[in-house]
Amino acid sequence: MIKKQGFTLIELVITLMIMSIIAAIAMPDFKKACARHNLTVAAVVMRQEIWSWGQDSLQKEKAGYVIEFSKAKYQVKEGLAIKKSISMPSGVEITESKFGEGLVYDPLRFSARGYPIRNGHVTISNRSIGQVKYVIVAPYTGRVRVSDYLDGD
Repeated sequence: MIKKQGFTLIELVITLMIMSIIAAIAMPDFKKACARHNLTVAAVVMRQEIWSWGQDSLQKEKAGYVIEFSKAKYQVKEGLAIKKSISMPSGVEITESKFGEGLVYDPLRFSARGYPIRNGHVTISNRSIGQVKYVIVAPYTGRVRVSDYLDGD
């Protein structure tokens, strides 16, 4: 008697069909998870950049670093020289930056002690999933944090 080993073509086709159906169901959730991840990573990277440039300003005991924001990127400047430029990930945009100057995109300025001159926040959003993150900056302490809510600067 010969033992049958392996799979038939029909078994393979049925298995592929089931896997395709499961993938089609899971794909929208996977895209949303990737969009949430991009938004969170963009906010955390921005928080780290703001803190890092404040520390650099403190170390050099020199005022003059300014972070300028726009919809698709932000740039760290010292005078007119661009020290670093960071682009937002796909689908993520800077909605506003409020640091007391009354513009849609207020710049963030650092003192020689490494503190932001004014408190404020940057709003980052991903409209495809309708989520927002806030990067909140506190003066005097230089604390920078990421929040889902704007509970006061």
